Amino acid sequence: MKRNLLLALIIGLGATALMVSFWGSGDAWKELKNVEPLFLMVLSLNFSGIVLVDAFRTKILLKDVPFGTCVANSLWGFYVGAVTPFAAGGQPFQIYHLTKAGIPFEKSASAIAVRFFSSFSFSVISGFAFFMVYFDTFEELGILGDFFFAGIVLALLFYVFIILLSFSKGFLRRFFMSRLVLKIFTFFSRKSEDDLKRLVEERILGYVSATREFWKASKLKFLAVAILSGLMVVLIHTSTYFAMKAVNRNVNVSLFQVVSIQLALSLIVYFAPTPGASGATELAYYVVYSNIIEKTDAMVSMLVWRFFNYYLFIILGILLGLGRLTKKPEERSSG
Repeated sequence: MKRNLLLALIIGLGATALMVSFWGSGDAWKELKNVEPLFLMVLSLNFSGIVLVDAFRTKILLKDVPFGTCVANSLWGFYVGAVTPFAAGGQPFQIYHLTKAGIPFEKSASAIAVRFFSSFSFSVISGFAFFMVYFDTFEELGILGDFFFAGIVLALLFYVFIILLSFSKGFLRRFFMSRLVLKIFTFFSRKSEDDLKRLVEERILGYVSATREFWKASKLKFLAVAILSGLMVVLIHTSTYFAMKAVNRNVNVSLFQVVSIQLALSLIVYFAPTPGASGATELAYYVVYSNIIEKTDAMVSMLVWRFFNYYLFIILGILLGLGRLTKKPEERSSG
């Protein structure tokens, strides 16, 4: 994890420094000193809102879990997602965190799967719609626009895969029982293939059963989680607008325009293989917004936005102490 953290910081900060050197004006760093405190406060509140809304989603699905544990689970998810390739480690680590808190694996996996599916569904559907709305803007970027279009297509294909993986017992069994996946599990777990097959079968049946129980228990819970997921995604992208206002109160963009463009961009960088999509996110942000607002405003707002939307999660993850979570109970008590 420490290696991933270091790699994320090197790529993210390195890409930012290069972009400022090549494309940013000499006033970019000076402009950072002139950001408006009011909007920095709003960004802080926005950040808190994202974490709290995310935690409420977990609390709704797992009502017996203390809300403080739900908040910690959200912070861990954002942190691990920020330091793992493709930002893919957040959900598995959240399942791990919940099981360490005493929640059965099946219930933990089902709750995290429902959360992820609802937020990803909102992002994919709205992101694709707004990509079509701003198609001319992306098309004007030439070859970069082609990369963006490829990212949208991959996101849609991945969405179909997630639907099958989340709700199809047959697809789940075929996927996790495939020779390649079993070999990977065998290598890391050091268990025999027969033992792994029995364990996977047990986990799949438990996960599917728990998911069905969630659905039967209250369809209103699913609806509430879906609404909160949409709200959380919008709050995440609203931070971009506030970052622009912090740099230049008179910047000529609307909240709707920024959120809709961000929804499209979020799908485009989804498959960047770097930790937390670092590097690719900064590049996509500057390339698109430098064609909409002043280049210096785009560069400086990107620095502010990335701090509140990425580096702050890393800082909090470090302060929380990943080591304390991964230690065994007796090690924590003796320490």
